[in-house]
Amino acid sequence: MSTYPNLLIIMVDQLRATALGLYGNPQVRTPHLEALAEAGLCFDQAHAACPVCVPSRVAFWNGRWPHLSGARTNGILMPAHEQHLLQPLKEAGYRTALFGKNHCFTRQQLAEWWDVISEVSHGGPLDDRGDPEIAAARAWTHHPDQNRAAYAAAVSPFPVEKHGTWLICDDTVRFLQQHATGRGAEDQPFAAWVSIADPHTPYQVSELYASLYPPGSIILPPQRSATGMAARTEREQIFAHLLGAEEVSDERLRFVTSIYYGMIAVIDEGVGRILATLDQLGLRERTVVVFLSDHGDYMGERRLVRKTIALHDALTRVPLLLSWPGHIPSAQHIESPVSLLDVLPTLTELLGLRPLPGRSGQPLPPWGHPRQEIFAEHGTEEPTPTWERLRRGQVGISAGQNLPWQGGGGRIKMVRTAEWKYIHEPEAGCELYDLHRDPHELCNLAQRTEHAGLIASFQRQLLDWTIATETTLPPLGRER
Repeated sequence: MSTYPNLLIIMVDQLRATALGLYGNPQVRTPHLEALAEAGLCFDQAHAACPVCVPSRVAFWNGRWPHLSGARTNGILMPAHEQHLLQPLKEAGYRTALFGKNHCFTRQQLAEWWDVISEVSHGGPLDDRGDPEIAAARAWTHHPDQNRAAYAAAVSPFPVEKHGTWLICDDTVRFLQQHATGRGAEDQPFAAWVSIADPHTPYQVSELYASLYPPGSIILPPQRSATGMAARTEREQIFAHLLGAEEVSDERLRFVTSIYYGMIAVIDEGVGRILATLDQLGLRERTVVVFLSDHGDYMGERRLVRKTIALHDALTRVPLLLSWPGHIPSAQHIESPVSLLDVLPTLTELLGLRPLPGRSGQPLPPWGHPRQEIFAEHGTEEPTPTWERLRRGQVGISAGQNLPWQGGGGRIKMVRTAEWKYIHEPEAGCELYDLHRDPHELCNLAQRTEHAGLIASFQRQLLDWTIATETTLPPLGRER
């Protein structure tokens, strides 16, 4: 029997932590995720290194800040020179499998590092699998009527079994069953990446899940009132304008949120099916299970949905659960802040793999020392969005067409403690939030003179962090 445990990484896309009852939302119950948390560790303050799909996914797999690898936008997949977790996994003899959304590895890397691949993204599987209903569901999902408006959301007329999340979980269950009954299963561990593309846009879900959270029952997050749009940074004002946030009604926000919550319910049921399969096959005690999201979603905060170039908790704070019955503590909440960069060094230690040098993270508590603060980054060197550039036509007519352009404004950086968050933006100004009094980050205190000393302290921390993370790899020619 192999001395290595199996590894099951369940990653969802665009799930904010506070959408779950586990993280304080009284509206949403996810019994299977809650059971997973009871069987292991729940990290209360986990944050993405960069709250965008590809940068976050690459950073998760290579354990390095996006500014080190260069993967800072959705257009730059895992750079060829980067080491990543698949390498020590394959060295140790793992059979690797990817089910779901990739948005991380190049086609060459997929062929090199993954033994089993079944890609299913936001529109469903890459083909109809010979099923006319899957073909029809794919066509409906991609239809412009379902995706044209920024606040688009819809109830699918097709069974949930014909859509992506369910199919990904089907593929995973089938793989686990084949592993358990295959020859040499006890001698070759598996490492499976279950990469669910929901609850990312398009916001769509089948009945009965669409009815689980009636729009009239949805409690919207607190909004700006007296300060209004002027309290936003200029970049956020432009994004809100392109999105149509000034005109969107509470009723529409409630409907979109109800569909988002219904998508979460499908995810939870899929996770339950996967965990039940592990139990039925006697694999649970031999399998490390990780559940996380790559980034969050505004989902009604600031009257916004989706994401933009910002570092608010709605976008950076994500669920993170870790379970291995009999080997790690159970039913514990870890309150100290952690980064998704910390998962890689934790897994190499837990699984007994060769550690990768030059990683940016550190082992998660209880294996590593608790932190007092956490960092995150965003942005590129594209021009900063301004009203003047919008007037000149340098910004298109829809937010969806301009997500790459919204990366402009230089490298936005964040430092967050239990009580405060400071966001440094090179051109658009800075943001300071008192998280105890203002958990939704609605009142920017950066211009108040009484906080000048605190801001200076945070700026020094960001400067120290920037210098310390300028490079983390050994010189060329030495062991990498």
